[in-house]
Amino acid sequence: MGSITALSTADLPSDVYYLAQLTPTNHGGVVWVICVLSLTYALLCSGIRYTLRRGMYGFDDAALLVSTIACIVQHAFVFLALENGLGVSVSGIAQKHHDVVAKVSRLLNVITQTKHN
Repeated sequence: MGSITALSTADLPSDVYYLAQLTPTNHGGVVWVICVLSLTYALLCSGIRYTLRRGMYGFDDAALLVSTIACIVQHAFVFLALENGLGVSVSGIAQKHHDVVAKVSRLLNVITQTKHN
């Protein structure tokens, strides 16, 4: 994988709000893009399937519903961790956010292991 180039903060306009700036010490923007795209893909695929099968639902559709809900919950925790400093180098995270990111990361590992078992 190639290196990610980032603009210095001096090159960025000061009057624009950035959801996540990509800097040498903050790669949270990459995680935001990946999470938003993957959540959108999962919701669109599930929605299309439910629309096409309207009225003819089976056990597999119930399993897909549970999986979609787990996906939404997992992404919610990733977004929470991003808001608290996920993707930022350790020196750039406020001390109060260290515990939150650690707890959310452990919870995400549990959810991931539960989904895959």
